Amino acid sequence: VNAFIHCFVAVRRIVSLHDLDVEICKREGVGKFEELGMGSLLRQPLIKHYFSVPSDTKEIFKISSDQIIYYLSEFIITCKEKDIPINKFLEFMMGKFSISTPEKLCIRIHGLG
Repeated sequence: VNAFIHCFVAVRRIVSLHDLDVEICKREGVGKFEELGMGSLLRQPLIKHYFSVPSDTKEIFKISSDQIIYYLSEFIITCKEKDIPINKFLEFMMGKFSISTPEKLCIRIHGLG
């Protein structure tokens, strides 16, 4: 599972923890990550490393990478800057979903261009 997490994150510039959860479960043939007997996906060290999810987070925010890209295209239309500032995009996403911190979105963006 750890090798899969490393690879999944390494090959994508935009990753949602929800997508990762779905793919791990599909690969391992389980309905929920907890069925693997490893505890919560949110508490895995690599998830904390890659996603910086706050320790008080109880569930994975359900957003797909496709949805993130949709909102990114919406943001680009309104953004006047040549280079897309990741922090401003995350603020935009926080506003869309009424989320208090970007970490609670459970997404990782490794560059936008």
